[in-house]
Amino acid sequence: MQDLKELKDKIQTLETERARLISEVESLRKAAEIRATALESDVNQMRQEAEGLRELLGSEEKIGFAIPVPKPVVAVPVTPVVQTEPEIIPEEIILENVNPENEVASQESVLKTLNIEERKVMQVISAHGGRYAQKNIRNEAGLSWLQTNRVISHLVDRGVVTLEKNGVLTDVLLTEHQ
Repeated sequence: MQDLKELKDKIQTLETERARLISEVESLRKAAEIRATALESDVNQMRQEAEGLRELLGSEEKIGFAIPVPKPVVAVPVTPVVQTEPEIIPEEIILENVNPENEVASQESVLKTLNIEERKVMQVISAHGGRYAQKNIRNEAGLSWLQTNRVISHLVDRGVVTLEKNGVLTDVLLTEHQ
């Protein structure tokens, strides 16, 4: 009788463990799908940016190397994201590369390289006088929270917009409206 009770307990323990593992696998699968979607979005955005740069440079030539198209992945292993420290550039180097006479031309050349999402964000900000709350931009541009944050981050990196804390909100400002 004792053996049957132990066997029953073992079966229940294994079934509980199985249910937990199924749940864990499903959550990892969802995380992998989200990551794949985000990477796909980034790749598409980079392609658009490269096309814009080709147009800006007036180059019809193809780059001398081919980028292989990856085969669809059936199982995606989840690896931890390792963040590296950003490179610190001395202020003297930054200041010597700034040329105020070319600033307007530089902004115009950057605007020509914007992708669709970046243009939507720029239109929303411009429609509100060059300053608008980041959370409202998302709704009016029709983008997800993640897309909006990535687009605004890219625009900040390029110097097209700046961020300014306004209480609990963050305002996005066109650089010419500071």
